[in-house]
Amino acid sequence: MDLCPTNRAMDDPDTWSIPLENAFSGFEHRVPTDEDGEEIGKEHLRHSLSMKIDCDLLRGVSLAISLSAWGRHWSSSGRTSMYQAGSQDYSLSFVVSEFATFISHDWQSSRWLKFLTLLWIFNLRGATITSLVFALVWGSLMGLGLVPPAIWTLFIPWFVFFFVLCFWQRLRGLIRSPVVVFMDKLCISQDNLELKAKGIQGLGAFLDCSKTLTILWSPQYFTRLWCVYELATYLREDKVKPVNLMPVAMSVVILLMCISGMLMMIPYQVAHHEVVSDWRYWADSARGARGTIGWATLFKVVAFVAAIASVCFPIVFYVGIGVIRNVENLNSQLSDFSVRKSNCFCCMCNHRNPDTGQRVPCDRDAVFKMLRSWYSEKDDKEEEYLDRFDEVVRVRLSAIALQGARSAQLPFRLAMYLAFAISACELQKSVQFFILEAVHEGFEDLKSMLQALFDYSGAHFLNHLAVFLFYLWLFFELCSAGPSLMLWIPRLPAALLLSFLMILGVGCFWFTTVVVNAVVRESLPSHPSTPALVRFAWLVLCVSLWQMRRVICSSSSKTHCP
Repeated sequence: MDLCPTNRAMDDPDTWSIPLENAFSGFEHRVPTDEDGEEIGKEHLRHSLSMKIDCDLLRGVSLAISLSAWGRHWSSSGRTSMYQAGSQDYSLSFVVSEFATFISHDWQSSRWLKFLTLLWIFNLRGATITSLVFALVWGSLMGLGLVPPAIWTLFIPWFVFFFVLCFWQRLRGLIRSPVVVFMDKLCISQDNLELKAKGIQGLGAFLDCSKTLTILWSPQYFTRLWCVYELATYLREDKVKPVNLMPVAMSVVILLMCISGMLMMIPYQVAHHEVVSDWRYWADSARGARGTIGWATLFKVVAFVAAIASVCFPIVFYVGIGVIRNVENLNSQLSDFSVRKSNCFCCMCNHRNPDTGQRVPCDRDAVFKMLRSWYSEKDDKEEEYLDRFDEVVRVRLSAIALQGARSAQLPFRLAMYLAFAISACELQKSVQFFILEAVHEGFEDLKSMLQALFDYSGAHFLNHLAVFLFYLWLFFELCSAGPSLMLWIPRLPAALLLSFLMILGVGCFWFTTVVVNAVVRESLPSHPSTPALVRFAWLVLCVSLWQMRRVICSSSSKTHCP
């Protein structure tokens, strides 16, 4: 039998990692006995159960294939369900030596939720960078007069963002090798029972050959037998291993927040496009001593933005409160964990294929056999090894899960990508006016050119970037208070109350930036760089708020973890 080596290098740029402490540190694995009652050494056990597998069975699939057809491979019903998978699906995978990530999920979760979650985890960075690059190019073309300055051209970076978000893995594959992942349905044969048994028995080898573990978490995740087994197997050794955990329902919240932010930008863009089309006005506003505020335009924009927010925010908060509440309930779920009560699909359908009626083998027997090998002792009674495994999940595994779930609400890097994507049209405007000034007025030297670039980016791009970072930060701060608020009022009134506070908070922050920026421009006309520096200071302030949130979340996780 050929042995496949493992490689744990963590250098894949498209993985959204949430490094977690290894809660298994100091845990000594139980040493089982062989048929003659002799102890099997720990190293031999791990090597024989987790590191060995036929090389032709160690198969992975490109992430692009797993996301193809809008995530049809993640469906749990119909012709694309797990039990309908055949040799054609298995042929989509190929022999590999390592995986970028092992995707762990439960088949009860919605296909669409898992598909959207994977898009945010793996495609967001590519989509954001592409939209920003496009904004730079498109803004240059508008400044040179090569494309018409129509209102619809302001929003093209957003369309580019969503297009690339959906198809980034396909586009990436044109210039780079594909991201190889493990997806159980495609990488383990489902129609050949012999190959399926070998794949299940060698599941540890798949996990050991994975650089990271990506968990698509749902409230039922830790009630599923295979899900718990995968996480326990991946973290069984005393090594720090990266785990990427994201609640699948959070993907909807992120999508709604992104769309809401873009919708609130539309009145601002339209109003300013209609009021002023002369680039000299914007040059004076961004770089000159102009401190006058167009109050009529400002109040019109505020009214439209508030109307949009009044519709969008209650929906987002209603969904978001539910997600946060599920994460907070994870502690009690794990404290009562029992592997005997865990669910597996084969037992739920009485070991019959729900589509064909054909009898299927019991997965529980295979998993229990593995757990017995890892956690049994000489003088054990019948199922005492299962009690030991329950202890591992309740005491050790819960620390990993809780820290990951709290950290996964919205990492700072994800918030930055979203804020950049929402503000992409402002970057386009900054480049457009910079090019217009260069064409019509020109620059005396390199210093004046850099000064103009800094002024335009500060006036348009950096200011809006700060506002939307604050917008995302405030949402998750308020949303985290939702479950506590529900102790006093129902979920819908809680969402409405938090929506009002959100509108008030974001509105006050935005209005403050407008007024302060105007006062600074008018008060310090002899310091042309000061307005841009003030706008940069707003951005630094918002980044600091996010860093404080990350520290608080980390401290909270350590406090709640055993």
